[in-house]
Amino acid sequence: MEANRTDVTGGKSCKKGQAYIELVVVLPLLILLLLGLFDYSRVVHAKSIITNMSREAANLIARANMNLSGDEAKDFQDVLDLIGKTAQPLDMVHQGMMYISKVEFANNANKITRTLSWNRSTLSPTPSSKIIVSGQYPNVPAQNLGGLTLSSGKTTYVVEVFYKYESLFPANAISPTLYSVSIY
Repeated sequence: MEANRTDVTGGKSCKKGQAYIELVVVLPLLILLLLGLFDYSRVVHAKSIITNMSREAANLIARANMNLSGDEAKDFQDVLDLIGKTAQPLDMVHQGMMYISKVEFANNANKITRTLSWNRSTLSPTPSSKIIVSGQYPNVPAQNLGGLTLSSGKTTYVVEVFYKYESLFPANAISPTLYSVSIY
């Protein structure tokens, strides 16, 4: 009748204890790996959102240019406000910044004739536009336009979107400021 008992030194109960120890060792590593994967997917999602925001804003301002109010500063701000509302689930007011720049061909070069930053952003420190080289308006040289050279009398609009990503992990080294630029 004693055939159903297992030996403590080498039977089922010893293997069961070993499985629990392996689970205790491997489970934290597995959880950390899954959290890292989840955090990475959040970065990709945020980057996708700001890319779409910059494209949509540049497209909207370039196509709607004929139907705007005539007050360029107001029109640019209206477009940025509209695009800022499409950023969900990102908190663009506290973590983001946007710029619209008008670039025209003048004096044989691309010149920025107008830049406007989004006035609802409270991000601090505020990231600087990456297309502006030092100079005075209205003829500030434009840089980082991906090789774009306008022809005489042509205008293009550049929209830049910045987002300060907050990682799940406390280290600032993995909390980058994401950036997207679109030119129309």
